[in-house]
Amino acid sequence: MVEASGPILESYPGQGTALYVEVLPEYKPDGADLSESEVVQVVIQKAKENGIEGTIAIRELTYDSKTDAWKVSIKQNDEENYDFEIDDK
Repeated sequence: MVEASGPILESYPGQGTALYVEVLPEYKPDGADLSESEVVQVVIQKAKENGIEGTIAIRELTYDSKTDAWKVSIKQNDEENYDFEIDDK
């Protein structure tokens, strides 16, 4: 969580200065084997393997306990959207 010390420019990526930063604890849903940060690392690797490079922003990251998989949506360079499904293993 970040508290800004002034305005945040709406450029992509946004630009500003932080006054206060709080690092949140690792999140791992009940029943999941992977944590959010582990899933992000897998998605970054898969993106590189698929030729997706440059600035990547995570748009959505959810765990589906019914399929035991993570659904991740990313955006590349403020243009293309890509969806990944990561098995929770």
